[in-house]
Amino acid sequence: MKIRRVLLTVMAAGALLGAGAAPAFAAGPRVPAGCSFDQATGVLTCVSTTTSDSTIGPFTSGGWVPAAETYGGFSGTQVCGGLGIRNTVQWGLDNLVFRVAVKTTTTTERHGLNGEVFSTVTSAPVVSLLGLGTGTLECSQS
Repeated sequence: MKIRRVLLTVMAAGALLGAGAAPAFAAGPRVPAGCSFDQATGVLTCVSTTTSDSTIGPFTSGGWVPAAETYGGFSGTQVCGGLGIRNTVQWGLDNLVFRVAVKTTTTTERHGLNGEVFSTVTSAPVVSLLGLGTGTLECSQS
């Protein structure tokens, strides 16, 4: 009997809490994942990022070129260094294809949770080198 009374007391206390004022953490609206809600301005901001793999090229240098020269946005210093060849002075490419990841971020702002979108900003794509595809690469340290 005492156990039953204790359980009833706990359940009754829980029921009173549920029927009372809402806890502080429930003060704002339910916000979708990847979003934040500014209660002061009533603006919902959502950020999404997409990444896709792609290839760029082929690139041909026509012989040796300085390591600082870029093809597809990548220098010989970056490409050869990524392969463990440090202090590259010059490099040569013949029909070389780069495997890359392209990352884009989109930020959307709207009035309220279901309101009209008033701003959409998409970042410039960020391209990072994943590896080499087909073709020939030469790296020289002298």
